[in-house]
Formats: sequence, C-alpha cells, structure tokens
Amino acid sequence: MNRLNKSSKQISKKRVLSFFIILLIACLIIITITLRYYMQFGKISNPETIIIEKIRVVDDTLYIKGTHEKSYLFFRGPNYDIENNKLFLRLNFTLKPKFNPYYDDKMDNLSKDFNFSISHPEKKMINEVYLQGQDSQKTKLIWSR
Repeated sequence: MNRLNKSSKQISKKRVLSFFIILLIACLIIITITLRYYMQFGKISNPETIIIEKIRVVDDTLYIKGTHEKSYLFFRGPNYDIENNKLFLRLNFTLKPKFNPYYDDKMDNLSKDFNFSISHPEKKMINEVYLQGQDSQKTKLIWSR
C-alpha cells in the first residue's frame, strides 16, 4: 500500500510538472505572436504622447502635421471614425527598424513625424477632431470650429 501511494505521488508530480511546462510554452507562443503583430503593424498611440503642430480643414479635406514625443517610434498610419459630427483619429506607431526584427523595406521612409490628409465628403460636417487612444475613453480634442 505504501508503495502504491509513492507511485501515485510521483505520477501527480509529473502531471503538475507537465501542466506547467505546457502552460509556459503556451504563454511564450502568445507573447511571441503579440510582439510580432505589434512590431509589424504598430499600435495605437496614447493621445498624450502625440504633438500636433498644425491642423486645418479645407473643404472636405483634413490636413494634420505632427510628431510623437518618443524618438524610438515610427508613424505607420492613421485610422478614424466619424460619429455625431466628431472625427476620432487613431494614430499607429511601431518601433524603429534597428529595434524591430520584422523590419521591411516599407519602413525606410518612416519617421516619428507625420504629415497626412484625409479626404471624405463627410468632413464638411465635422465640428470637432479628437485624438483617440486604444481605449476609446482616452480622447484629446485637437480641433474645433
């Protein structure tokens, strides 16, 4: 009976160890996929870290020029939504090529500075422009009529 008890303890220790090894491998895979996605496609930046130098609206086009306060990030592109005559702008940034193992030739012309325009007929009705972070509650008013 004592011998049976010892072998069942060894089996349960092996199971616990196997479980933790599998859990560790799964966590490493998830972390690797997340980092690869962030480094390749960028991440929406916090509005407080973005410096808007110039913004203007002409007819149906919105022109924005600015920079990121962190020098190790590169501008990847904007995304936006329009709700209730308000434009919510999200800016994507990624790591500089020397820190980014997923560097590709498309990153050669990237910098922390950005200068772009968005043309859309709905812009005529825009009364306010907000920078928005990943959390939709984190917004910063950058322009109003």
